[in-house]
Amino acid sequence: PNYEDSELLLYQVRILKECERYEEALQFLEQIKPKVLDFVAWEEEKGALLLKMGRFAEAKEFYRKFLAQGTENYRTHKGLQCAVLEMSYEIS
Repeated sequence: PNYEDSELLLYQVRILKECERYEEALQFLEQIKPKVLDFVAWEEEKGALLLKMGRFAEAKEFYRKFLAQGTENYRTHKGLQCAVLEMSYEIS
């Protein structure tokens, strides 16, 4: 996969998310994982979808594992905070 194709796949996920088709977006995201080159963007999309779907326990576990990998960015910490507080908040 090349970078442009990878970005187009992630864009399709974002379109599904904007249409509030969260389950479909999450399933598609899982399908495209081997083709996505920007692993951090893939992880951020997954976490945001889990929050949007109200799957807070799963989101909490997901963000903790993501942080344990050494990821240090604001959106990841914000996602974990939202999961702990059980808030569906758009991570952007």
